[in-house]
Amino acid sequence: GIVPAIGHSEASYQSVHNAVENGAKIVTHIFNATGCADEKNAYLGTRNMNFDEACMLETGLYYEVINDSKGVHVRHEMIRLLEKTVGKDRIVAISDCCGDIQEGNEDVNFQNGEIAGSRMTMRNAARNFLAIGYSLIDVFNFTSYNPSKAIHMENKVGSLSEGRLANILITDDLLHSAKIFVPGQ
Repeated sequence: GIVPAIGHSEASYQSVHNAVENGAKIVTHIFNATGCADEKNAYLGTRNMNFDEACMLETGLYYEVINDSKGVHVRHEMIRLLEKTVGKDRIVAISDCCGDIQEGNEDVNFQNGEIAGSRMTMRNAARNFLAIGYSLIDVFNFTSYNPSKAIHMENKVGSLSEGRLANILITDDLLHSAKIFVPGQ
C-alpha cells in the first residue's frame, strides 16, 4: 500500500521515466531543491531538461507543492506553470512543516541562510492558495481530494460520499474553522 514518490533530485528525464514505469506516483516538493544532472552537456544556445520538467512530461503523477506566502519554496508563477502543464486535479498542497528551527519568516524556516522546511500549517498553505487567486473549491481539492487520490484512498477519505469516513471541516470563505467532525462524529 505504500505509494512511491520522487523528489529533491537532479535525475535525468530517462531516470524519471524509469521511476514512473516502476511505480512512482508522487513528486514531492516540486520546484524545490531540484535541478539538472546534465547541465554540463547542454549544446551551445540550448539547455537540458531539468528534473521538474521531466516529471511534468509524465502522466499519472501527483505534484506536491509547498506554497508558502512569499514563494520561498516555490515561486507562485511556477504553481501557475504547473497548473497549465498538468492540470489542477494533480496538484497536492503540503506544508513541509518541521517546527521552528532558528531564523525565518511567518511560514518558512531558515538555518544558516538556507531553507530548512517550514512552520506553515495546512490551514496557512490553503490560505496561501486563496491569496494567489485559486478558488475555495480548488483549495479543498488541493488539500483533501487530490491527496486522497495520490495515495489511493479516494474511496475512503477526501470527499463526502456514502461509505466514506466523513471527516468534515466546516469553515467560512477565509478558512476560519467553525466545526470539525472526525470521523463522522
